[in-house]
Amino acid sequence: MNKKQGNISKKQNAVKPINTRQTKNISFSEWVESKKKYAPWFLFFFAVLLYINTVNFGYVLDDGLVIKENKFTLKGFGGIGSILTHDAFAGVNGGSDNAIYQGGRYRPLSQVTFAIEYGLFKMNPAVGHLINILLYGFLAMLIYILLSSLFNNSGLKHWYNSIPFIATAIFIAHPLHTEVVANIKSRDEILGMLGGVLMIFFSIRYTDTKKAFYLFLSFFFFMFALLSKESSLTFLAVVPLTILVFRKSNLKEYAIVLAPLLVAAAIYFIIRLSVVGNTSGHAVVAELFHNPFKYASFADRYATVAFTWLKYLILLIFPYSLTHDYYAWQIPIIGWADARAIFPALIFMSLFIYSIKTIWKKNVVAFGILFFLITFSVTSNLFFDLGLFMNDRFMFTPLLGFAIVAAFFLNKIRLQKLFVSALLIIMLLLSVKTISRNTAWKDDFTLFTTDVKTSTNSGRCNVIAGSLILNKAREEKDTVKQKEQYIQAEEYLKKGVGIYDENIAGWDCLGEVQIFLDKFQEAVKSLKAVFKYDPSNSVALKNLFYLGNQYDKKQEYNSALAIYRFLDKQNPADSTYQFNIANDYKNLNQTDSALIILKNLIKRKPYYYDAYNTIAEYYGQFYKDYDESLKYLEIAYQRNPSYSKTLANLGVVYGLKVDFKNSLFYFSKAFQLDSTSVELCKNMARTYELLGNRKKADEFNLKANFYAQKK
Repeated sequence: MNKKQGNISKKQNAVKPINTRQTKNISFSEWVESKKKYAPWFLFFFAVLLYINTVNFGYVLDDGLVIKENKFTLKGFGGIGSILTHDAFAGVNGGSDNAIYQGGRYRPLSQVTFAIEYGLFKMNPAVGHLINILLYGFLAMLIYILLSSLFNNSGLKHWYNSIPFIATAIFIAHPLHTEVVANIKSRDEILGMLGGVLMIFFSIRYTDTKKAFYLFLSFFFFMFALLSKESSLTFLAVVPLTILVFRKSNLKEYAIVLAPLLVAAAIYFIIRLSVVGNTSGHAVVAELFHNPFKYASFADRYATVAFTWLKYLILLIFPYSLTHDYYAWQIPIIGWADARAIFPALIFMSLFIYSIKTIWKKNVVAFGILFFLITFSVTSNLFFDLGLFMNDRFMFTPLLGFAIVAAFFLNKIRLQKLFVSALLIIMLLLSVKTISRNTAWKDDFTLFTTDVKTSTNSGRCNVIAGSLILNKAREEKDTVKQKEQYIQAEEYLKKGVGIYDENIAGWDCLGEVQIFLDKFQEAVKSLKAVFKYDPSNSVALKNLFYLGNQYDKKQEYNSALAIYRFLDKQNPADSTYQFNIANDYKNLNQTDSALIILKNLIKRKPYYYDAYNTIAEYYGQFYKDYDESLKYLEIAYQRNPSYSKTLANLGVVYGLKVDFKNSLFYFSKAFQLDSTSVELCKNMARTYELLGNRKKADEFNLKANFYAQKK
């Protein structure tokens, strides 16, 4: 028995225990490689992480045009029909389709989303920002998927070394995209590119599978892109370019792929023409900020355009000094003798020639360059006048071409550690700049007071920054801080109107600031400057009238008189100015002149009861002619029986004529309208005393003392 047990024991010892089996150690690199399927989601969350801070921001810049002040958007679901059948800015243009901008705008899809948001969440910018962020993250996934279907990881072992991943990561992190993602209005750019990327993807899918359903999808998403942003039309040229470089197709296949896209483009233009019409002649282009080439010759216009291309190239490589404002004269008008025009023109020409020559060899760099040039063509100001020099958002789609080229060259770094280090440094720098730039888009005040430090030569940015600081100063309770804000506002406003003196709002605000700073003479000059461009500007009229009143309070009657004369010349229909002129003549002891002015005034304005009342005061006070005074007071009383000053004056004149019964009658009527007047209470007390009513006299003397102490 023991022997058998011993044999069994030997057999058991011979069997290798399962839990002693050795497992293979997986390196970090291999672990990362095993997560390739999660790459799109990594890019999605990377995009969201970069912009998640904007959820707490408000409506900024042009959000007013399409959301806050747009009557179609504010109807919610009920405004969708109007959005689909009107110019993009008709909702803030009185419902008119006369274009605010040259050529009109028809991009209803993003505005429909705004109307839906308002219908569901009312005025809630957090929802709008969150949707922009999620759409941007979704776009990142689609770009990676599209590029992965085109490239084969460039022969590298790891997916994170591939052109699709690097290019998408650069595209996501680049700070030039901040305006599009952080500004809710710019959702049209995101939706347009979403549609364009999907259109290219399904066009390529058709070339791979020959399934007609993909043609329908490419048609659908091209319509989606066009209804989001007109510039999406450039994707029509990107499709054959993509097929040429990444697939092998014959002319028949090109024709089949392009046919539904051409149909989509035709349908879009028919819709656009029926809705917006030919608005090129109706746009408001006289103002410099909507027509930056207003003072440029034909040659200088294109030299300046070339200069903006140089600015774009610099920002693509070194996105440091970012701003939303490139208005006059942040971008100066230059000529072709300037190297800043020649140099970028030569660069772009060379890039174009190089790409055309090498694209037939399926050159990836040539593809990236041509993708950039094609999608940039409509926002470059070369073929279409956009109404502004340049803008960061114009790089939104073209930047993908740049990212592909940058990824191609990074991909050439074969030393793993060097590649990873270079990529991490680039991504870290881009990400930090993007997040820091996001903070500027918190609200209008933050945006303009931040960007004015970059757009130092922009007349528009300086004026708006100054006006926003002025708004803040109006609400400031701390007088020391308030004065500091007024001084800062004046600095920006002065610079703004100095750059472009036709900025009416700038002169208006500058005049107001100078009033608050007690710089009355400078304020007069600033406010008068408004009338060179807008002779009936109501804000300037109001502020100048206020200045006249302030001069009156300071007893500087000649200064006040000069202002009222100027105002009367600008707006002779307003009789108030003549009335104040007469009052200043009286204050300057020129009562005869004052009476002449007032009598001429009542000839023009026979129902101006206060003028009659004032004439009566002059006759009684300066000429002691109580009969003439009474005559004018009775006319004033007929014109307005409820004017307390006339009633009180009637009481005084009747009292002076020793008609105390009528005097008390009119004093009592005046008291019903103005029971807190100290002078009126004293007059009533004196009248009651003269009538022998001591009790009433004492009562009104007490009232007079009470209101005197209260005041």
